[in-house]
Amino acid sequence: MALVFLEQSDGAAVIRISRPEKRNALTLFMLEEVARLAERAAADGAVAVVLTGGDEAFSGGVDLDELGRGAADLNVDGVLAATVARLRAIPVPLVIAIEGACVGGAVELALCGDARVVAEGGFFAVPATRLGLLYRPEALATMVAVVGRETVARLLLFNERMEAAEALAGGLATHVCARGTALASALTLCEGVSRETSGAVRATKELLAELLGADDDLAHWSDRREQLLDSEERREALRRAGTHRAEGG
Repeated sequence: MALVFLEQSDGAAVIRISRPEKRNALTLFMLEEVARLAERAAADGAVAVVLTGGDEAFSGGVDLDELGRGAADLNVDGVLAATVARLRAIPVPLVIAIEGACVGGAVELALCGDARVVAEGGFFAVPATRLGLLYRPEALATMVAVVGRETVARLLLFNERMEAAEALAGGLATHVCARGTALASALTLCEGVSRETSGAVRATKELLAELLGADDDLAHWSDRREQLLDSEERREALRRAGTHRAEGG
């Protein structure tokens, strides 16, 4: 059964994550499919790409069933990093339309967007430290570059849940709209993308991506990350998270 769909809407392509029974939790296959469909839409001439989820959740993040294998979880990081790189590289504007929860790795996906349209009732959260995880350093560097250190600290150190208005103030959202209108608002935004001068649009998108690139060598954090992934506190945190989910939390 397909969990990621590609639709067309008057020049813009819409990629929809659809796994409502698990709050659109992302499997490795789904991550790769999101990137593949975005690349396909851009190659087929879409003026822009909109990535969205469901009415109740954009995505609850990477599926916990994909995690809990200690340092082998670095494979999940690899797939997420590759997806992010491919999304950032598409040559047309990418807009993220968010209703409800945008959690964990889904926040990293959202920050690939050139714009993030968040409906009232939507929120961002990154419970990495609660799961005993040091987030991928390269991803954190990009997050800090996009939204600033203070917003990243609120998400990861203090485990704050940032609602739409706060997300707008903190740079996580670029636009806020009424509940239930995130996709429509994102498509309206796409109407402003020039169709007659696509070369300039693509060049500007490429330049913006290049300006965001981080030059710092963060490889020395790899050993620390592997130690945490293999630790007992990490396994216990995942067990608690799984119990919480099973109880409907």
